Amino acid sequence: MLPAKVLKGALLFLTLCFSLTRFVHSNADFPLGITWSSVLYTDEGDYAASATRHVLTGQWYLAGDVNKAVYAPVGHVLHRISFALFGLGLSSVRITIVVSFLLLVATTALLIRRSFGDYAALLTALLLTSNYVGFAYSRLATMDLVATFFVVASLYAAGGVKGKSGLPRLLAASFLLALGMLTKLNAVLAVPLLAFLAWRSGSSLKERILFLIGSGLVIAVLYGGYRVVTSILFPDDYAGYNLDTVGNIFQTFHDWARNVPRRVFVSVEQLGEGFVDLSVLLAALTFVISKRFRRDPLVHLLVGYIVVCVGMLSLTAMNLYVTTFHCSFLLPGCVQRRPSH
Repeated sequence: MLPAKVLKGALLFLTLCFSLTRFVHSNADFPLGITWSSVLYTDEGDYAASATRHVLTGQWYLAGDVNKAVYAPVGHVLHRISFALFGLGLSSVRITIVVSFLLLVATTALLIRRSFGDYAALLTALLLTSNYVGFAYSRLATMDLVATFFVVASLYAAGGVKGKSGLPRLLAASFLLALGMLTKLNAVLAVPLLAFLAWRSGSSLKERILFLIGSGLVIAVLYGGYRVVTSILFPDDYAGYNLDTVGNIFQTFHDWARNVPRRVFVSVEQLGEGFVDLSVLLAALTFVISKRFRRDPLVHLLVGYIVVCVGMLSLTAMNLYVTTFHCSFLLPGCVQRRPSH
């Protein structure tokens, strides 16, 4: 009943309102009841320690301290830039996360828009910005959302799934993904997704292989090369890092199988009561009623995103979230009506 411009403007206005609230009282404590994890009291300091030390002493590294910048330097560089712009303080650390989240929402909406149009993009952005758990974590100075931004930016830079990507775009996408992995290694979940886009972009077997090799080389050189060099220079830091990551992976198939239902049915519910249930229900209904939705390559890509993400979460009993807020990726087909449906 409303003109399209008015409705789109209203959706955009609501999204902006929810987005800008993240800058209000950024020093406030994390809301109670969302999680009982102790990382709320440690991770903000750990992920900003090197940048803080550089401001105070001019040195990035301190032997024997938690030096996450050794194996995940990008977040610390971003924090250091924020300190240079806004001064040393908790709000300066958290603004890095707020800006990363808003960029994540924007790139997500643009990716959705390519396949499903303006309304789907705006509603997806509104869902992400209005989710209360998303609001809480987007004001906490951990690196998950920063890494996830690089993941989605990588998929967007690769051309999404509308049309064919060229080698330059795939190389740029690989560069962004490598930055994500150097922010937090959880971003490695996007490697098979980027490989899917690279393979799909080739018009011949030779071109597909070229695209795969080119993309893989960028990630191998940037991330692999950095890790080889720093693991030689800082072996003690990597020893602790490997213990915290690889050391927590389940060693038996039985232990892993017992953990899968917990990750699939329990952990994702922490994104907000009813949020995941509604997303899954709407996506399932759309699969039934819409042939276009079932066949759209973007839907296949994002289903793969969720499967790989939850699969990674199931490998460990720790809460290594890789921002599964992108379950809402599956909603665009539900909110965009077209005659072909």
